[in-house]
Amino acid sequence: MSIWTEKEFRQFIKYVDNMEYKTLFIVLFYTGLRLGEAQALTWKDYNGESLYIDKSLTKKTEHGLYDIKDPKTASSIRKVALGDVSLILDNYKNEQMKLIGFDESWFIFGNVKPLAATSITRQKDIAIEKAKVKRITLHEFRHSHASILIASGIDIVAVSRRLGHSDIKMTLNTYAHLLAKK
Repeated sequence: MSIWTEKEFRQFIKYVDNMEYKTLFIVLFYTGLRLGEAQALTWKDYNGESLYIDKSLTKKTEHGLYDIKDPKTASSIRKVALGDVSLILDNYKNEQMKLIGFDESWFIFGNVKPLAATSITRQKDIAIEKAKVKRITLHEFRHSHASILIASGIDIVAVSRRLGHSDIKMTLNTYAHLLAKK
């Protein structure tokens, strides 16, 4: 598992020029959302302070390019507090509201249809190359977030809930090495 420190993330984000992708990467890094959860978000899921996670985007289905489905487990349904990230989302939303036809049912990342994972990955890889930081996957944004929380002394139960894990054992198995270091 590769992760970024906040310093590496700040170096990376300087090279993301597009406001939509920049906002998405900030949300992923500072919330620990799964990519499909972030892709499925609409403006109705944002209340100015938190994001309500109750669905996920699945790619390449028999119905087309994607489906919006219930999350895998009941514990994946959660409210994720944003802190300062809400200011960034507010600024982004203000820009989106200027678009003709803006609607609260639009996807936060993509408007009428969600951003494709391939496009997100391409933008990430371009910025990584420019920033000269180590390459990580989109899922490793989530691992980076959890690692930072654990290193900051946040209780493992709280980390598990924030990530939407169905069982604390999953969190412990994934991040036990960090707890041992701490």
